[in-house]
Amino acid sequence: MPPLLLAVSALALGWILLPFYGAILWALIIAMLFTPVYRWLVPRLKHRRNAAATLVMLIVLVVGVLPLALVTASMGREAAIVYQHIDSGEWNPALYVRGLFNALPAWVTTLLQHAGVPDFDDLQRQATAALAQGSQFIASQALGIGADTFGFLASLGVALYLAFFLIRDGSALARMAKTA
Repeated sequence: MPPLLLAVSALALGWILLPFYGAILWALIIAMLFTPVYRWLVPRLKHRRNAAATLVMLIVLVVGVLPLALVTASMGREAAIVYQHIDSGEWNPALYVRGLFNALPAWVTTLLQHAGVPDFDDLQRQATAALAQGSQFIASQALGIGADTFGFLASLGVALYLAFFLIRDGSALARMAKTA
């Protein structure tokens, strides 16, 4: 094969795989971290490689993915509760921040004045403007959350699928790559 055709083919393959770089990277990381577990399980499962690799993938889900999903869901729930408290007037963050601002030592208030925050009302105006911009950005991105979730789940599926085969056949693939 001429070198130019080989280079063009390699670039085309890289371009095709580009959307999957994150999933491929995570699959490689999972395979490197959990291959020792797989090697420990294979003799204990009577050399059933598929069963050992499947069990390793279940371990990855329980140890890695499930806690991440639970923490994310918990953070979302807490954010919703905070929003409800603020929206109902039950909790007024401005009062807490004003108390903190009033309790600051004199040298900190001097630093704030030099930074362009002469008093609490100015700080509150700046914070309100920043929060308004942030909430506007979040609202504009809200529709993309569903698409992002689907993309994340698809990448997770690709990563776990690839990790399964890298764990199961990784040694053979490494030997083939050495001899090629």
